[in-house]
Amino acid sequence: MSQLELHQRLEEYLDDALAPDQRQVLEADLARDPAASRLLMRLKSERAVRTAAYESYMPTQAESSRFAAKVMMTATAPVGFVGPRWRRMLNVAAGFIILAGTFAVGYMSANARTVEVPTTVVQTEYSVVATDGFETKESVFQTVEERNAFIKNVEQRGTRVAGNDSTDELIFW
Repeated sequence: MSQLELHQRLEEYLDDALAPDQRQVLEADLARDPAASRLLMRLKSERAVRTAAYESYMPTQAESSRFAAKVMMTATAPVGFVGPRWRRMLNVAAGFIILAGTFAVGYMSANARTVEVPTTVVQTEYSVVATDGFETKESVFQTVEERNAFIKNVEQRGTRVAGNDSTDELIFW
């Protein structure tokens, strides 16, 4: 019999879970094998320590009675006050009135003034680069009409033109 099987059979023996004939066979084996009888004694002492530890967690009779009384008081205590419906509605209305009054006081006590925020005017510039193969020239214009007139004039001379407005896109005409 292996050590594990022996350990399991000894646990069953201590639990009184063996049949009477199996119990007699195991007791005969214990009488012949001193190692098995030492293992049985060790298991008995471990069980005694476990039993003592578990019993230390058990409450005394007085502790159990106090706990049961607390549970019963809590279980039978009223959950809350249920009063007349008009009284609850009056309390809710009073809460809303206080809230509205708080906002009204805050609105009346706030300084009403107009603040001017400085704004900047963005001036759009239109750049046009023209090249005839030898010379490159950049021109800057303030309006689209000026830019388009310059492009038309340069294109009539056969010069290639690239334009750039404020969106950083190159436009070829």
